[in-house]
Amino acid sequence: MLPVVELRARVVHVRDMTPGQSFIDAEPKRRRLALVSIGHADGFPRSWLPNTKLYAIVGGYRCPVTAPSALDLLAIDVTDLPDARVAWSGEMATLIGSTLTIDEVAEATGSTGREVLTALGSRFHRIYYAT
Repeated sequence: MLPVVELRARVVHVRDMTPGQSFIDAEPKRRRLALVSIGHADGFPRSWLPNTKLYAIVGGYRCPVTAPSALDLLAIDVTDLPDARVAWSGEMATLIGSTLTIDEVAEATGSTGREVLTALGSRFHRIYYAT
């Protein structure tokens, strides 16, 4: 089946986090976080199951979401990107698309694809294509 939904959000801020400053984990490693303009106020899942990872596609690379979504922001770890320029402010991150399916998001969050889609709110710009 072909994907029929794509959910993207803009990177609004990129920040380098030093050890001890990060809210991600206790790992003593410098991190680079991209803050994306989507959160649970938009209907994006607030949390996910233990021992699972939620991802976003930034610059064509799969990057882990680092913490549960805030009201209007989602933090994505872009530390390991080969080119840091793909995660600058203004760039887009894909949260659901052809390489990151609704089912992957649903599995990570312990829900179903239908629940993920119906939770998405009215603040999104929608584009409908006729075939």
